[in-house]
Amino acid sequence: MHPPHQAPGPSLELIFETIHGFQQTGALKAALELDVFTGIADGANTALTLASRSEASARGMRILCDYLDRTGISILGQPSQPRGVRAR
Repeated sequence: MHPPHQAPGPSLELIFETIHGFQQTGALKAALELDVFTGIADGANTALTLASRSEASARGMRILCDYLDRTGISILGQPSQPRGVRAR
């Protein structure tokens, strides 16, 4: 006798892509809410300056900038560094 046919499980790739998309959306939303892009346009030149402008923690701002850089948001030159911005 043959075992009952099992339907294939959900695609792990689809699950991971969905989670990653959720994270990207959250990071972009945070950057918008913290006025990161406005800060850069106004000349903020460090993650610390961006954090101070938005009353965010410096560590959190560095993490956000690093994440945006890894996802390809082109405002960043190097990790924690919006175009020409120094990490400290």
